[in-house]
Parts: sequence; structure tokens; C-alpha cells
Amino acid sequence: MCWLLLMLAAVLGVFLFAVKAELGQPCRRYGSKVAALRQTFSEYGLIKFRVLVECRWLQQLAEIPEVTEVPAFSSEADAALDQLAVNFSVQDALAVKKVICTQATCTPHHVGH
Repeated sequence: MCWLLLMLAAVLGVFLFAVKAELGQPCRRYGSKVAALRQTFSEYGLIKFRVLVECRWLQQLAEIPEVTEVPAFSSEADAALDQLAVNFSVQDALAVKKVICTQATCTPHHVGH
């Protein structure tokens, strides 16, 4: 699964890190109302959903015989993509970010919920 994370990290690009890790400190009036959105609207959420989209995109491309650049996946490879998309964790996001930051020599930000 590590090779898959490396491949997806290369695809994700550097733009991910322009997004802050958190929504920021919400004002006291609305903090409780937006707390549930932090996991989705954060750097972690951006990476998580981008990986989900990339996994599903690769799976769809692999099913199209005319797309010779992406051969059909074995059932094991397809299951690995499913597992990565469904069980993506903060540690996975940190691994993706580490690869991208290494490639782009960017300054890492905190990735969290």
C-alpha cells in the first residue's frame, strides 16, 4: 500500500498545502456550529477526499479497455484501492504530505482533524 500512497502523492500536487490545517479559531458565537465541519474542511479532509477521488478515478480508468495506459487491476489491487479510500487515516495523510513536501521542499503544516 505504500507504493500506492507514493503514487497518489505525486498526483496530488503541491497546491494542497495552501489550505490551512484547520478552519481557524472560529469565533465564540459560531464555534459549536462549525465544529463538525473541521474534519472535512481541513488539510486532512482535502487530502482524504482527493485520495478517494483519485482511487475511484483509477478504478474507472482500469475498466476502460481503450485506456491502455492503465491496465485492468487484479482483484487484490482493486481491493487495496478500496481499502485505501475507505480507511484513509491521519497517518496516511501525513505520509502523503511528507512525500509531497519532500518533492516540493515546502514547509509542512499540521494535518489533523
